[in-house]
Amino acid sequence: MSDVPELQRLCLPSCRAEIEAARAAAPRRYVLVVDAPFGGLAAATIVALEPPHAHLEALVMDERCASPTLEARLIGVAEALGQAFGCRSLDVRRARAA
Repeated sequence: MSDVPELQRLCLPSCRAEIEAARAAAPRRYVLVVDAPFGGLAAATIVALEPPHAHLEALVMDERCASPTLEARLIGVAEALGQAFGCRSLDVRRARAA
């Protein structure tokens, strides 16, 4: 995963454990990233799939790109990913934003 250094830059120290867990448990966790127009990453989210539910475990954004629109789009993509794998709902309560 070539985006790991950028993911670590975006995340608070408490979020780094989730990134490593997502890398180790690839079949049920997905890291979704958005490239920044100036290079690097604008945002990232970690989605855990446990049908019939999906869980948004982390959502982080570079402060230069942060917006409610970007956040809503990331949540929408996470929800669509879950639906594609048979999940009926997306739990966002566990997510930590930075």
